Amino acid sequence: RPADRNETKAAYILAMKHRSTPSVISLSRQNVPYITGSSVEKTAMGGYTVQEHKAADCALPHPSLVLAGSGTELGLAVQVAEKIHSADPSTWVRVVSMPCMDLFETQSMDYKLSVFPQGAPVMSIEAASVDAWRRYAHAPFGIMNSFGFSAP
Repeated sequence: RPADRNETKAAYILAMKHRSTPSVISLSRQNVPYITGSSVEKTAMGGYTVQEHKAADCALPHPSLVLAGSGTELGLAVQVAEKIHSADPSTWVRVVSMPCMDLFETQSMDYKLSVFPQGAPVMSIEAASVDAWRRYAHAPFGIMNSFGFSAP
């Protein structure tokens, strides 16, 4: 699920390039903000680090917390990261966008570990079922689990 206009553009490009596989682009009816750090090019990796919230002199070996999301939940992950870091500037909070888990799974282990480093706790934010996030997140957080509930 693309989170903003950059990721939506990438989803269309990828759908046209991958003609031998099915493509589904799930969009929201809600207005979504532009996510600083989102990337057409990085979306092609399936998942990527979209933002880092850390002090310039941070000496931690890995993030204190990785927040991951896709679609409209990525904006929520960014807001949470900003609040955590402003409350405690010594924390290092990484925000990961995961528009396509299937594409992410095709990446090298080195790349996957660069996004989700060993030793870093990962929390996903998802509006619906959290089952798919269990591969990556230590704490998958689901907002609701009934189809259509978020509609106006």
